[in-house]
Amino acid sequence: MNVLLIVIDTLRADHLSCYGYPRLTSPYIDRIASEGTLFREMIAPHIPTQPSFTTMMTGHDPLSHQIVSHASKHEPADGIRMIAEILSDLGYHTAAADTIGRWFERGFAEYRRYAWVSDQTAPQRKAEAVNEVALDLLNGCAAQDKPWFLFVHYWDPHTPYLPPDPFHRVFYRGDEKDPAHTSLEPAFASEEFGDYFRAWLPGVTDLEYPIAEYDASIAYVDCAVAHLMTRLGELGLDEDTLVMLTADHGETMDEHGCYFDHHGLYDANVHIPLILRCPGTVPNAQRLGGQVAMYDLAPTILDYAGHAERAADAGMFGRSVKSLADRGSHK
Repeated sequence: MNVLLIVIDTLRADHLSCYGYPRLTSPYIDRIASEGTLFREMIAPHIPTQPSFTTMMTGHDPLSHQIVSHASKHEPADGIRMIAEILSDLGYHTAAADTIGRWFERGFAEYRRYAWVSDQTAPQRKAEAVNEVALDLLNGCAAQDKPWFLFVHYWDPHTPYLPPDPFHRVFYRGDEKDPAHTSLEPAFASEEFGDYFRAWLPGVTDLEYPIAEYDASIAYVDCAVAHLMTRLGELGLDEDTLVMLTADHGETMDEHGCYFDHHGLYDANVHIPLILRCPGTVPNAQRLGGQVAMYDLAPTILDYAGHAERAADAGMFGRSVKSLADRGSHK
């Protein structure tokens, strides 16, 4: 069983149309969900990025892997192994399209970075830059004579929300600089982020504009995911590959006095998507309740790979969700 792990940074579940959002933000991800199993209550209890990804890749809680912030510790605790290391030991070819580096490179035979122009005032094509690397890695995986694990990390819709055309303004039709609007004033008054918001949103007065651009960024990355999945099908690998789509954390828009960021353990930050797809293996058109969490992902990968016992051997805190998907419990 091959494994394609797609992680979309800063993606809150309730802004995906397959999770009930009224805007059609994610038509292709919706299709993946219809062809697989969607978990309605997936939780990322440890943010921001590095604690969350470390939990995702190890199956351990931060209290055991000891990564609790971006700068609190240089490496995970002794004896904590990354999922790519375990799969490599099991004979998997391992590859990643990612930029975090550090301990996240462990176990990958190929760890390739991508680059984009960083300009917080101009539209960006980050997802396409990711796909330039990811599609090449996928082709390389397909050429292997052994199973593979490919990790693809998209950064849209991380702030600043700057989707390119034709996605830019697709969900907004008003005048974002109308002086009659005052809804962004509290954000600009923020002592920590006010300067950043003014540089990113100069003259903007309407809170609904950045929210619409966040949604447009989701639609943009959805298109990139479609390209990746189309190539998977062209290679004839659909039925041999577990696709797991999730996020590292969500994002607040204006909830709880937090604007366009992911600090605070609020539902907007910790409720993320989890969708599994593998025709003939993962039940399709299934939506499951019952809470699952970030540390369940690594045990789930091992379970579908036929090596469930390795999760216990690695002392993982999480538990595989495969049995939940197989039983169709908590519908």
